[in-house]
Amino acid sequence: MKLVNKTKNKAILLSLKQADTFLSKAIGLLNKQRLEKEEGLLFTNCNSVHTLGMRFSIDVIFLDEGNRVVKIVSCLKPMRLCFGPFKTKYVIESFCGAFKGQINKGDVLIWEE
Repeated sequence: MKLVNKTKNKAILLSLKQADTFLSKAIGLLNKQRLEKEEGLLFTNCNSVHTLGMRFSIDVIFLDEGNRVVKIVSCLKPMRLCFGPFKTKYVIESFCGAFKGQINKGDVLIWEE
């Protein structure tokens, strides 16, 4: 899948994988040495993330049920916990710096094949 900022009509990530099971959410990015540019992970029915055991920093976006950005965290370092607002429904993780200048709070994001 790819991630598109519908508000700005711009592709953000060209390789977006989905974590929608307990196991895929638990593993997340833990098995990665690093993330390539334009690569990310979408968590469904999720409102928090952690970087415990990770080797690199990540950008994190929290979305509500309408796919509207409600919180952006830039370069979350390893060994941290991060919580989204109460209304968070989706979380997207990508490489540190992936969303800088690309996404603002309030933007609507979509993912498509």
